[in-house]
Amino acid sequence: MKYKEAIEPHKEEISTFLNQLPDNPIEIKGIQAKNELYINGKKLSLARSLKVRNHSPAGYNWGYSGSGPAQSALAILLEYVDAKTAGTYYQDLKFGWVAGLPQTDFCQVVNLRQIMASIIFGE
Repeated sequence: MKYKEAIEPHKEEISTFLNQLPDNPIEIKGIQAKNELYINGKKLSLARSLKVRNHSPAGYNWGYSGSGPAQSALAILLEYVDAKTAGTYYQDLKFGWVAGLPQTDFCQVVNLRQIMASIIFGE
């Protein structure tokens, strides 16, 4: 959605989405050997994200742009927004952030709202 003409008609929807994301930093941790993700120490439910979209029943992954990272991006957004909204934006998060993570265990403190705004607006 980095093109102004694509963003303009959806400005209110995008603003609502971004305002649902935390404005404070969150810790996102991934354990590759277990295909697990955590936000602020809480393990994300693979089953919950699979009910919305079944990309990777084997678990979460990151560091490339495949099905495991798609499942990861979806699960992260589902912690903050409803399934329909998460379904709209998770591929952006996958390509814009999850795919760029190291293909190892990681722990990052990030501002998810800023990440998504940067992805959407191309800042």
